[in-house]
Amino acid sequence: MKKVFLVLAFFVTSITFSQCYKPKRNYDIDSHFGLVANIGTLKSLGGEVYIKLNNHIIGGGYAGEINGAKEVNEEFKNETLYLTYGYRYDKYTIGVRYGKQNKASWKPTQSNPNTTEKVVTPYSSMIGGYVGYSLTDKVAINLGYDTFSKVTIGLVMGL
Repeated sequence: MKKVFLVLAFFVTSITFSQCYKPKRNYDIDSHFGLVANIGTLKSLGGEVYIKLNNHIIGGGYAGEINGAKEVNEEFKNETLYLTYGYRYDKYTIGVRYGKQNKASWKPTQSNPNTTEKVVTPYSSMIGGYVGYSLTDKVAINLGYDTFSKVTIGLVMGL
């Protein structure tokens, strides 16, 4: 009886350990969607949404100047709409921005010279680039430059 029990125990354990099993998959826990908040040296504030496909990052955003009122007839940068493309290498991201920007100025109104109205110029091209570093799986920082905001620093938050 002992021999039968030992042979049976040995047989069951050898079959159990020899079975194929699926290894645990190391799923990428990085976010596939996210938000970016940028602030620039022009005193501009911008926001962006992105989607990550493999290591490619595609997004779009908006930035506007937050300086407030300017002098009458002085031209200032107004707003920009842009698209971004980036590629992630390990913890680093390198990318480009391309979009359109416009300028504006405050002009006296025709009916009442004591009031002003905002006159916006046609859009022109905006180009730039950025580099990023991932602090955690869902948080990163970006440092960039573009023709609208000049030097920008951004906080990336994955969803």
